[in-house]
Amino acid sequence: YGYSRVLSSMGTRVTGYPGNIEAAKYIESVLRSDGIEVVNQSFTTAMPIDTGSWVSYGSKNFTLYALWPNGPVPGGTPTYVSGPLVYVGNGSLDDMNGKKINGSIVLENYNSRYNWLYAADLGAKAIIFLAPNSTNEVQTLEKTVPDPLYMPRLYAEGPAASALLSIANKGITVKVHDGMKWENVTAYNIIGIVNGTQSHNIV
Repeated sequence: YGYSRVLSSMGTRVTGYPGNIEAAKYIESVLRSDGIEVVNQSFTTAMPIDTGSWVSYGSKNFTLYALWPNGPVPGGTPTYVSGPLVYVGNGSLDDMNGKKINGSIVLENYNSRYNWLYAADLGAKAIIFLAPNSTNEVQTLEKTVPDPLYMPRLYAEGPAASALLSIANKGITVKVHDGMKWENVTAYNIIGIVNGTQSHNIV
């Protein structure tokens, strides 16, 4: 339990982020402190990295978090798009009835399953998901598709989510920067070697 608390305090531990390097060092140090022989293998791999994402309108600017790319979508240039902000609730077709989706930045509840694909089909420029009080793995997995569909998707929480919800559907134009890009990063395999024992009593 103590190990899990330490690791969870490091933020995201996805390969390529500082938390991943910190976690690798921590795991290696714990194994070595227990007298275990350790092999640290490093290698280079391509990973999608959020280099910094945000939304702005007027003089206000809020940090957002880019979602994992639909994949694989190649490219290394972060995205800038702008359009009126439209809130669509859970993103169903009924929720979008009477609202102009084409050319808009769509604001949608996170726990909306695959409904974001409706907004993509109707011409949304980007989708910003509002952080829920609680969620689950299935909701997160359904925010990406295996097809190479280009659609900036971002996550807003706290003050950013509240501010965006307060201006949605009022014709206010927002500018979104999706900073997700593919980069070559260093990854690590931390291998602990524990020698086995042999018994002469085995038949």
